[in-house]
Amino acid sequence: MKKGQTVLEFLFLVMIVIIYLTTLVVPMAKDAQTALTDTEKIARANNETQKLANAIQKVSILGDGTRQTVDLFIPEDTTIYCASNNVSFTTTLSLKPYPAMQNATAQCNATNGICTKTFPKQSTSPQYTCITPSFSGPAKTSIKVEKTSSSINIGS
Repeated sequence: MKKGQTVLEFLFLVMIVIIYLTTLVVPMAKDAQTALTDTEKIARANNETQKLANAIQKVSILGDGTRQTVDLFIPEDTTIYCASNNVSFTTTLSLKPYPAMQNATAQCNATNGICTKTFPKQSTSPQYTCITPSFSGPAKTSIKVEKTSSSINIGS
């Protein structure tokens, strides 16, 4: 009788541990993975937009007719925008509740989970002419940046 009772108590203890793991640990690990994915998405969007802003700045310093092609890897739920005086990005977070953050990488809205950052035009640069006003992900996109006498043309 003692051996049977010991086996039943052990099985009961194993069942409690399995229930604990599936109800507490697994959802926390899933949330941690989603937060990591969101952080990676923001960092990648920031890096790719910075790459475009650097190409624009480089072309603006050089002479008329200068052209550079930039390959961007735009993450999912991310859009890179071009305007006459800046380039920017927005990306949507997956993990709810959305964190409110404001740091060097992006500013995130806790209400809707949208993170944004703007890279303003350098004061000495000519106006931007955006042939393509936005680029959405997930995608690999090649963007041409070309300087003319009156503006910098940005687009595919």
